[in-house]
Order: sequence, then C-alpha cells, then structure tokens
Amino acid sequence: MDWELGHSERFLWLLGILLALGCMAWAAVARRRAWRRYATPEMRTRLQRQSGTQRRLWPSLLQLVVLGLLVLAAVDPRLGRISREVPQQGREVMFVLDVSRSMLAEDLRPNRLDNAKRQIRGMLTEMKGDRAGLLIFAGEAEQKVPLTRNYRDFRQELDQLGPENLSQGGSNLNKALLMAGNAFLDQTAGHKAVVLLTDGEDHTLDLGDPISTAEQLYEERGIRIYAIGLGDASEGARIPLRSDEKNVWNQEEEYLRFDNQVVYSRRRDTTLQKIALISGGAYLPSSTGSINAGRFYRQYIASLESRVFDAATIESYIPRFQWFLAPAILLLCWEMLLPQVTRRSTIPFEPTFAGESESKDPAGTVPASEIV
Repeated sequence: MDWELGHSERFLWLLGILLALGCMAWAAVARRRAWRRYATPEMRTRLQRQSGTQRRLWPSLLQLVVLGLLVLAAVDPRLGRISREVPQQGREVMFVLDVSRSMLAEDLRPNRLDNAKRQIRGMLTEMKGDRAGLLIFAGEAEQKVPLTRNYRDFRQELDQLGPENLSQGGSNLNKALLMAGNAFLDQTAGHKAVVLLTDGEDHTLDLGDPISTAEQLYEERGIRIYAIGLGDASEGARIPLRSDEKNVWNQEEEYLRFDNQVVYSRRRDTTLQKIALISGGAYLPSSTGSINAGRFYRQYIASLESRVFDAATIESYIPRFQWFLAPAILLLCWEMLLPQVTRRSTIPFEPTFAGESESKDPAGTVPASEIV
C-alpha cells in the first residue's frame, strides 16, 4: 500500500489523550474506594443514583474520541498518488567564476575564490525553479554545469573547483563572456542573466574586448550581466603558493613572485563597472566579504521576467485527513445534543457513614435512609 504521513511527529499528541484516560480511570477508582470505605450500603446506592456516573462518563469518553480523531487528522495521512502536469517557469542564470591564481589572494576570508563560492551558494538558496549553470575561466574557459534545476549536483561540482581545473593561467574575461552567451538554451530575451564573480584582472585584452562582448550579448540576446568584484582595490593582497608549487620552487616560499618580487593582486573595478552598465546589469564590489548574496539575487535577478520552459509531471500523495475529521465533527455535534447530566437533588440530607447511628440528631436532621 502506497501511503505516507505528512506530520508523523504529531502522534505525540496522543500521549495527552492517554494521560487524560489514565486520570479518568484513577479518579473513578479513587471515588469507588472512598464510597466503599466511608459510606453505608444505602448511602452508596443513593450517591450512585444522584451522581450519575455513567451519564458523566460517556460525554468525557466521547470528547476523548473526538480529540483522538482530530489528532489522526492532524497527522495528515496520505494514501494513493495523483499525477498532474505543472508548467515549469523561471529564469536562466549562468554563473561565471574566475578560478585564476589571483583568486587565491586572502584579502577576503578565507580567500577570494572560496568567498565567491559562498556567494554562489547563497544565491542558489533563493532560486525557486530558476535554471543555474556554471562556467569557470582563467586563461581559458570551460563550462562545468549546463543550465539545470539540479542544485545538489551544482553544489557538488562547485565545491571541487580551483585553479588546478584549468591548465592555462591568466584571466581571459572576453572568452568567458562569449562562452556564457552561447550556453543559454534559447534566444528569447528578458529572462537570461550572467553573474560574473572575479577580481577584475584581465591579462588578455589583446584577444578581445569584454565590454564590447557584453554590449553585443545584451543587444542581440537580452543577456544582462551582474558583476561582483572580489578583493581589495587599494592595497591588494599576496597570492599564496599551492603545496605542489612550494615543492617545485622553494619550500620556504609562501607567496607567488615575479622577478624575485612578491606579486600583489588588486581588484580592478573599471572594466567590471562598464560591463555591468552597458549590459543593463549591476556591479557590486566586495572588499570585506559582507555581501548579502540572497538579497543581491532577490533585488536584481529575481526581478527579471520569468519564462515558461516546459511542463513537468509531478506525482503527489492524496490527502486523507478528511476520513478522520468528518467523524470527529459528527461526534462533536452529537455530544452537544446529549441531554445535560441530571444535577443532584436539592433535598437536604446528611449522609450516614459506616459505624454511625442512623437516628436523628438533636437538631432533627433526617437520615438519608428515610428519604423517599
């Protein structure tokens, strides 16, 4: 049988009902013991007739049954499945990540590259049906994840990225933008965006102008580019050597050198600002790592128009809570219509307990045994 419980943890509420049943049973036993101990047989008969124990018990039991049915309804039992066609719509977002060696600089914690990965993960949490793709670049570019809604596999691929994934060093920003533009699944404008995460250093300007490429992508395909600049723009930071580089060069060296001078990498804002401006996007510099990636995505990317991509067949369980809710309501209505419990007689009497005389006291009180 194909079934599931939507909220199985709510079964714990039944413990309260079991506790109430236990209290009712204990009270009934305690009452009966008191009658047997202190009241005469005639008085027990009289008290039982006036207390209406059974008439009081049934409404209480009925209320507990109603509560039990309500708890079963709250557990949300589901039995059987139903299939339906759901249109899939959203935006297409290509993340373009710089994995060049300069992204290992530690002016952001723990370094620029890991900080950029954290920004991407933060944006993924805001994606509700949007397609996400991943492209990395250094001296060359490579698409690692095609546009997909499988965010779990996307994260796994993202976690493994580093400078060692590309053999050619440097930063070819123009090639990265060209490849990102060709990665989109259709040519419809308005729902496509590129999120560029880089420190802005570009050592291949002679191979193409990324600003002109950004303008072309926007005018011809409607692709907006949102750039996040990573690193410090004033002093910059040194580039740590990888462990394999230390073994090859000098085990005591900690940072990259050129002509025996330690290399400092700085964030370059000018190109990134122009790329974002000319493509209808936005530029956000990050020098402290304090960017709220989720808010950035909601403000810029999520504001783009969405597009219906296709329809997906979704199977879901059929809720059956009404099987328990309906009888609970009927029993509750029945309980409300039950006659009220007869009140005790207003005729004054003094109970006679075991061992006491049944004769009238000096005040002339009538014994219970004489009451008709």
